[in-house]
Amino acid sequence: MKRILSNLSYSFAANLVTMLVSVLIVLLIPKFWGDEPYGYFQLYLFYISYVGFFHLGWVDGIYLRIGGKSYTSLDGPLYAAQFFLLAILSATAAAAIVLVSPFFVQDPNQLFVVRMFCVCIAVYLPVTYINYILQATNCIKEYARILLSEKLVFIVLLILLLIGGETGFQSLIYADLAGKLVALVLAVVYARTFLFSGLCSLERTVREMFVNISVGCKLMVANVASMLIIGIVRFAIQSNWGVTVFGKVSLALSVSNLFIVFVTAVSVVLFPVLKQVNGSRQVEIYDFIRHLLMPALFLMLLFYCPVQFVLGNYLPGYRESLRYLAIMLPVCVFECKMSLLVNTYLKVLRKEWQILYVNLAVVAMSFLMTLLTVYMWHSLNAAVAGIVVLIAARVYIAEVYLARTLGFSIRKELLLELVLTVVFILSSWFLGGWKSMLIYAAAYLAYLAWMWKDFRKSLAFIRNGGI
Repeated sequence: MKRILSNLSYSFAANLVTMLVSVLIVLLIPKFWGDEPYGYFQLYLFYISYVGFFHLGWVDGIYLRIGGKSYTSLDGPLYAAQFFLLAILSATAAAAIVLVSPFFVQDPNQLFVVRMFCVCIAVYLPVTYINYILQATNCIKEYARILLSEKLVFIVLLILLLIGGETGFQSLIYADLAGKLVALVLAVVYARTFLFSGLCSLERTVREMFVNISVGCKLMVANVASMLIIGIVRFAIQSNWGVTVFGKVSLALSVSNLFIVFVTAVSVVLFPVLKQVNGSRQVEIYDFIRHLLMPALFLMLLFYCPVQFVLGNYLPGYRESLRYLAIMLPVCVFECKMSLLVNTYLKVLRKEWQILYVNLAVVAMSFLMTLLTVYMWHSLNAAVAGIVVLIAARVYIAEVYLARTLGFSIRKELLLELVLTVVFILSSWFLGGWKSMLIYAAAYLAYLAWMWKDFRKSLAFIRNGGI
């Protein structure tokens, strides 16, 4: 228990700084850099969210296979050889994209974004490799320090750019890459015990690489598909309405994503712990976390009106786009539940195929919905509203499957959460202001009253030292 709390504190600290970076991006860049630079920087962030695609599931396979093991028990030469092979292949892939990109991208600013994305591939994939090993072996302190170093460098450089009056989006990208380069150096320092323990044969390295890819490719494709669910809609918005509108819609998404960092902090610590407990304990822990997490996430929606009011006055040019928070905040609720509970448990149970099937099904839904809302109706509102439908469908399908696997029913909880979400969206979108806040507060109190017995049971679980 003491180690879990220690790891949580480090993970929370690292993710708190990550949230601070997101806050600065939301508050400073649109205000002082302007609409177009902010749009291009958001485009860069959008592209680098897909960097994980380039390891083809290699890193995911390692994470799944060694989850719960001790760091000192790892075969150093085997994992060192894989690290250097991944670094070489990443750099090769990045160089190839740089060479061919001028034939496909005509806008010089977008071409610059693509090239910096390639630099990110070469720099950050090796960091991801080390981070996944640290997370899987419960070395959360070292993982947190690597994440902290990256974000702190970016914060310092962002403030210096602001003081110096630099307003080009290129400088923002350079600052982000500088943070990632520092993270790479620190990651190598922390992983030096196996990185410099010698190298195994190339034949064994390649064989192990294919084993890990065969295990992790399903999870990797599922992760990419998960991002494509929203990514397809965002790409269509950018191509149909331009970079400026893309940036404004992304602002609402960025604000809603601020809260996900804390859930990520818990999920990082939870995975190696769950790998070490038996099936009945896993069900108890799931029940405990769910009945504490969901009331906390839905409480977050009460802050919609104050956040919209404050940001609307601070960024008047983005006031209309902040209206989309009424849709994006529920997306955040569903994403948090998916990240912490559903995905973590499916990984522990080694249900990668099921994660993949669910995500691919919802990607197909996203493609069809985008065709309908963007290219047939030409409705930005409908396109953004479709996002919450897609994300809700994904988490509901996956959680129903997980509940059946673990042997319990969550129909009552899912219905209540759906009703609460609909009340929030409709009241916020059509009424807004304090009226919508009061209506949602009343619905939230009714939800708490209904779930009070389960909530108290979870609190008792903590008092009795259940986790």
